[in-house]
Amino acid sequence: MVLLIVATWSETPQNDPFNINGGQTVSGQIGQQGENIDQSGTVNNGGNGVDNPSDCIPITWPLGTYGLPMPKLGCPSGWHEGTRLHDTEDSRSRNAWSVPYDLAGNIAINDMEQKFCMKTQDRTSEYNLPWPTGQYCIFKKGNCPGGFENKTIHWDDEDNNNHNSNSGQIPDGKYGHDTLIYYCCRSDGNATDAIILPTDSPFVLFKSNSNLCQQVRGMEATSEFFYWDNEDTRPNSRVQEGGPGARLVGTKKDIQLDYCYYVKKESETPQNDPFDINGGQTVSGKIGQQGENIDQSGTVNNDDTGYYYGHYPYRD
Repeated sequence: MVLLIVATWSETPQNDPFNINGGQTVSGQIGQQGENIDQSGTVNNGGNGVDNPSDCIPITWPLGTYGLPMPKLGCPSGWHEGTRLHDTEDSRSRNAWSVPYDLAGNIAINDMEQKFCMKTQDRTSEYNLPWPTGQYCIFKKGNCPGGFENKTIHWDDEDNNNHNSNSGQIPDGKYGHDTLIYYCCRSDGNATDAIILPTDSPFVLFKSNSNLCQQVRGMEATSEFFYWDNEDTRPNSRVQEGGPGARLVGTKKDIQLDYCYYVKKESETPQNDPFDINGGQTVSGKIGQQGENIDQSGTVNNDDTGYYYGHYPYRD
């Protein structure tokens, strides 16, 4: 396959929502079919750059078999759903999650469901392209697509009367009384350089070696999280370095995993909300041995309610 990209530079405004890579605009033939990508992010077969396209093709999900966390609005068309139920710590359990939390699945202070969208067919269209360079992770299903590295997270779930379960299509891993899930991660680009993915419905990615969500052209990203209160006795939870935005927290037995939730940009959405910090991340739930609580101003207070709301990330 021959890849030919003809790039042109012009005085493109830096705040152009379709302007990526520092003002660089791209046109030209991509792949054997002579596809061209115009400024709207669609592929056309005009044959001569982006002028007078004769056939516009929507951007498709990249090549490979893999998975993404399921948002509340469901999976892309043709993908398969799956579920993993975590029986988290039963004694004084303190699972917590961000507000908003836009992922599908039942969540509570002592149990939670991870729900998955799994793409099990390597190629779904003649227009599928490889995953672009960047800083993000996805679920592993089969071999990781080119450019990704294998990573893992191990949850030490509840030991007593454990009722873990799973159903449907799930990522590669080990699913017993504990949970081990494999991921595919890459850090061969910058999270601030927007990549092109389908924008017709919300989706979720993981962070990779960065506190930032990977930027996606035409989409607004919100950083969200879930905090698992794992087994207290002889804890054995593990997070592989360079993995998908997860860390051991609390007494180094619990896991907090960051998600990046993407929705299509609205043209009139304010871009500079003075009350929006940390990428829109907010917190709900009891975290930490001290029972700190955070009010809407982001101030820590100890009113012993055990729950808090506010724009403030967890701190060890």
